[in-house]
Amino acid sequence: MTPIQRKRKGGAVGASKVKTVILAAAGLLVTAGVWLQHSQLSQIRGISSASVEHTSVQSVLDHQTPTPTEVSVLPEVCELGTKHTESNPIQWPTHDTTPLKKMGKTVQNNFLGCYNDLTREAVRAPTALPAVYNALKDEAEDVARRTRSGSVVVVWVSEKFMPPQKPGKNVRGETVEASSRGRDNSYYIEKYKAVWTKTFTVNGVTYNAMLADKTALVVCMWERLHMAKYLCRGGAEPAAFVPIHFCLCRHCKDDLTPLPSQDAFPKRLSKNTTKPNNRIKFDFEIYRKTNQKQARKCIEAHSAPWLAPKEDVTFPYEGLHANLPKLLKTQADGNNVVSVFIFNSFWVDHLHNIVHSMVANAAMRNYIVATLDCASLQLCIANRLPCFNAVKYAESEDDMKEGGSGFKKGFNRKVTEELSWIKPRLALKVLSLGYNFLMVDMDMSFWNNPLPDVLKKNVDFSHQCDTPNRFSVNTGFYLLRTDGNAARLFESILMFPPPSISDQNALKLSLKYDHTHGTSNTCLDKWLYNMKCNYKVPSSEHRSDTGQRTFKWKPQQRNRDKFDWYIFHATCLDGAISKINWLRASNAWFLDDLDNVTKASGGYCMTTPTNAVLTGLTTQTKHSPRYPTSLEESFYHERH
Repeated sequence: MTPIQRKRKGGAVGASKVKTVILAAAGLLVTAGVWLQHSQLSQIRGISSASVEHTSVQSVLDHQTPTPTEVSVLPEVCELGTKHTESNPIQWPTHDTTPLKKMGKTVQNNFLGCYNDLTREAVRAPTALPAVYNALKDEAEDVARRTRSGSVVVVWVSEKFMPPQKPGKNVRGETVEASSRGRDNSYYIEKYKAVWTKTFTVNGVTYNAMLADKTALVVCMWERLHMAKYLCRGGAEPAAFVPIHFCLCRHCKDDLTPLPSQDAFPKRLSKNTTKPNNRIKFDFEIYRKTNQKQARKCIEAHSAPWLAPKEDVTFPYEGLHANLPKLLKTQADGNNVVSVFIFNSFWVDHLHNIVHSMVANAAMRNYIVATLDCASLQLCIANRLPCFNAVKYAESEDDMKEGGSGFKKGFNRKVTEELSWIKPRLALKVLSLGYNFLMVDMDMSFWNNPLPDVLKKNVDFSHQCDTPNRFSVNTGFYLLRTDGNAARLFESILMFPPPSISDQNALKLSLKYDHTHGTSNTCLDKWLYNMKCNYKVPSSEHRSDTGQRTFKWKPQQRNRDKFDWYIFHATCLDGAISKINWLRASNAWFLDDLDNVTKASGGYCMTTPTNAVLTGLTTQTKHSPRYPTSLEESFYHERH
């Protein structure tokens, strides 16, 4: 190769003496550092003239603000004040609240039996189901029609519900309604717009049945009741089948156990709806060399796209931020796996670190950056990353508007319940387009490629766990496969109202108590998928007079020659800055490595995607205003 000899002047990538940027979609004009606001500007999360812990948003974004020629017009889909219901990938059909009616031929037969909705095997029918079916048999065809849209027939014993719970607190400390509202069944009838109700007493137990809005099923999970779905029938015709969700108790394994099929499901309707034996055969050869680290003299352009000179380096994903299908096709690896980062402007340092560690250490380029707001999209584009405008998938967060408490906390803000729901919405969209979905929070670093290990798990949903229990899901890192039932699980949790619960807690409940989705799951190894919480000493919490909580921590391995993990996740910490300090104290903040290379006297070299070599480069990574430049010594202490 003949190196391209070209000296570069230092300075932030994308920085310019021209300070005028027109953001057409956002209705925002930035001129000479002055922010002029449209009437709707306050709706854009991440943009404000207010200070962020004495740091203005101008200074957060200015370091890589593109000139008008670099970003002509932000995509038209970067709209203001967008609500998730406009783009939720799973739109529940409307619950039909009109009275039930007979349709076509009346089904006269009484209850004959029930089948597991997933496997279509004959099952032991819970005690109340014959009475429920017989009460609905004359309207069975209309009931079946409604349950194919936004309605469900659900049966439970409200006397087994928990007593009314006190209101709780969300991550921001705000009061939220209790999820459990007590044993008064009339509340649920009204709440979920039931159009048919019935109460049965069988063997001394009172059962409550209703045909209501589909979201009523979350009551069973709030109440920690195991839920199964049965297809019950009084004849062989399709109109004779009524799907019934049954939520009886917290220990009802017998009711969920399939029986040998004596009464076979009608052959023309007997399709097994699960996909446990149709696994894709992945090509592991494509990962063979990814964990063989080699010393590199030059920076690989893909490991730091923000440093690559535009006149010499192009990336195939640029300009695709409003075209998700094409972006996924461009970025997916040979096994159709795509990693997804969720990004807002306060996490720009983490974005630089995770991209560099993923590409330089793990040789993975199969990622996209889903941006939460228009400002983040602008910053992502300026960094020349594979950006996707995910504004419409994000839940609105009032405290992130101008002057809001969350915005003021900025770099130290906790992840909220609302923010978490962008993950399952994007997951379902990516799965629907035929790609395996790898969720990757940005508060981690990569050392080796985890995909050969994750893809060998013969389950639908592989994830980090906070405890050895497979229901203790940590949604910071997980893989969803297209060849299983993962989409069913993620569709089911979208029934939960986002402000009341996080996606992580919804998944824990659904995996444990909802037996209708058929999703298999497993924990990933706690040390290979390492996290800070692994090092917490049990029962070591101490609360100071000021209310500050600290714990004792076991020492982590800091010698890179002895690193044996794929990822290191900065859990048990809040805020972007604390997580940087922890990863740096663990010798796992790889952005420092990149900075050391780019500060070399005489400049540095870069290998382009076409294997050309650029030399004499001097551009530096521009960090956020709050970026810690030195090690926070307290993270070396046993207690912190």
